[in-house]
Amino acid sequence: MSSISSSLKLDTTGLDALLNNIKDASNMHVKVGILKESASRNGGELNNARIGNFHEQELGSMSKGLPQRSFLKMPLEFKGKEIAEYLEKNHESIMKDLTLDKGVRRIYFKVGTKAKLIIKDAFFTGGFGQWTPLKASTIKRKNNNLILVDTGQLEKSIRFRLDLNNA
Repeated sequence: MSSISSSLKLDTTGLDALLNNIKDASNMHVKVGILKESASRNGGELNNARIGNFHEQELGSMSKGLPQRSFLKMPLEFKGKEIAEYLEKNHESIMKDLTLDKGVRRIYFKVGTKAKLIIKDAFFTGGFGQWTPLKASTIKRKNNNLILVDTGQLEKSIRFRLDLNNA
């Protein structure tokens, strides 16, 4: 009687890197918005964070004649699916990055970059057409019809940063 034997060798190259990156992912997140380092403003007492707060709190400031114009939350809710679609479309290269120990930071960096671009795009599209239009007198005073853009400082203050949950 003859016997047949075989052996199977499992290549686990990259498994440790993948496991470490998954562990890193659970401790990391992306912050997008007007971060402390981008809050200062050239001239005036108001900083970008305070000006942004007037609009972002979903209330505007009726006493100051500022209607609600969410430039962080609304754009990400409105176009956030583009981030998920990007991740889905590029899942093979993302998994390769993780198994090659390029790290989860690279993925989070791509997510942060995409989120920042979506938010910045809202400034030049009137919140994708969702924001209350400017009054004719405001357009005349500003000499442009861009909503939330006078000097460009608020739009330029949008940044992202990768953070650890415990930091």
